Amino acid sequence: IFLLVVISGVASNASETDLRDKLFGSKKRIVRPVLHPQDAVNVSFSVRLNKLVEVNTKHQLLITDVWVVQKWENPFLVWNESDYGGVHTLHVTFNDVWVPDIVLYNNGDPDLSLSGFTEKFKTFIILHSSGTCTWMSPTTFKSSCKLDITKFPFDSQTCSMTFGSWTYDNRLLSMDLLDKQYSHTERYVENGDWSLRKVETRRYLLNYTCCPHPFSDVTFTFYLDRKPTYHILYLIVPCVVIAALSVVNFLLPPDCGERIGLCITILLAMSVYLLLVSNILPETSDYTPLLGIYYMVTMVLVALCLAATGITLKCHH
Repeated sequence: IFLLVVISGVASNASETDLRDKLFGSKKRIVRPVLHPQDAVNVSFSVRLNKLVEVNTKHQLLITDVWVVQKWENPFLVWNESDYGGVHTLHVTFNDVWVPDIVLYNNGDPDLSLSGFTEKFKTFIILHSSGTCTWMSPTTFKSSCKLDITKFPFDSQTCSMTFGSWTYDNRLLSMDLLDKQYSHTERYVENGDWSLRKVETRRYLLNYTCCPHPFSDVTFTFYLDRKPTYHILYLIVPCVVIAALSVVNFLLPPDCGERIGLCITILLAMSVYLLLVSNILPETSDYTPLLGIYYMVTMVLVALCLAATGITLKCHH
């Protein structure tokens, strides 16, 4: 029995070696996998969200941990399983076969010129005897997302990730959604700052000024609602309490010297909280957060309170 197991294992390895020599000994393994030049390669594409790492309000970035799934047919890499000891799948690297040059169009990572390009994916491609290639890769993306922070911290945001071919137009590579009924959040881990309301997927066919023919892309849109509890407790409530203390200034006797000190202390405290808010929000003039306006108005009122206190003390003495 032991000899039979050893012999069968050796035969299986020999069959896989012969198969690899047959498939990858030809230049056809790296050319666009179509039998006719005018045909397009159909690539099914999907992104499955595992974790929403961060919505960076300061730099307007969406950082996500995802599984990227790509599937396409390669007619040059087909074999008969019975001719190779029943081998029905091979695990190959992206250097061994043709792969689609799909990238993240709205890349926001300054360290990667083409986020989502093949250099980012290090996993093996599963090659089936029918010629079907399946490439599943866990990765982290940084995508740009224009945020409207007017209602911060009670805001809702819509961010998207758009994937498409970098060089092949729709005549040569056609993208489509994989598993259209599949839940893209099946393995999603809830984020502490944001709640994910829903995910929408859509395929587009768009023209660009650089090229005469349209390109197909797949866009995943995430609808997010900010969880405001943290910001209410540490940004809004302290500001309201500090502003309310300015009323105490008018309850003190007119000849009390601490009135000026109280107003100055309140003004300094408001300035500190305004700096905290400015560190969180992006440096942009497109949107002005209502919370920032509230801080500025409160500071102006406290400054007026300080001026009124000075005039009162002047008149009193």
